[in-house]
Amino acid sequence: MTPAATWCQGQTNTCRVLCNADASVNECTESDLKWKCTCTSNSSTPGIQYYRQTMPFYICQEVFKKCIAQNAGNAQGQDTCNNNIQPLCATNDPPKSPVADSGSDGSSSTGTTGASQPSKTSGGSTQVTSTSSKGLAGPTLAPVGNGAFVAAMGLMAYLL
Repeated sequence: MTPAATWCQGQTNTCRVLCNADASVNECTESDLKWKCTCTSNSSTPGIQYYRQTMPFYICQEVFKKCIAQNAGNAQGQDTCNNNIQPLCATNDPPKSPVADSGSDGSSSTGTTGASQPSKTSGGSTQVTSTSSKGLAGPTLAPVGNGAFVAAMGLMAYLL
């Protein structure tokens, strides 16, 4: 199996798990490493960039390896790679299996222990906050965004 095939397989496997085995789009092209992952439940992309075995992870690792190789014999240059690129690469393993749905319709209800309580504000009014969910895109470790990936690509371009 070629590295590109391995990368695409990891990407599509992780997309499937993060979308709870229900992705409306789960594609990866070996020739150009382009990928798409969209969960059916909310038509959004899960936080792919926070997990290993995804295209952003593989590309970030490759950028890091190239930086280290380009700075062979240069401790300061390699320190820059270690401090500025490696931290941008995902460190979390994807879940081993899709997250189980806790309800038949994807909704959940909470009792008194999990309900939001009103809080006083300085103006004397009461503010009530509550949240509900109906089938999200799966577990993510931070808000969805491509900042780390974009930063790594920008740094690679700068180093070249």
